[in-house]
Amino acid sequence: MKIDYEYEISEERIRAYLEIPEIERLRWLEELCILTNMFRQAPAIARSDE
Repeated sequence: MKIDYEYEISEERIRAYLEIPEIERLRWLEELCILTNMFRQAPAIARSDE
């Protein structure tokens, strides 16, 4: 698996994230998985430079 990005998250943002109820974080994760799978299954679109 190739990872071609990287970023840093501040401690403040991590603390704010931990304040969110666990069920809500799991809901976000599920939505992200659904979105990722939709993009992986989508057909490639040919781009025209015209």
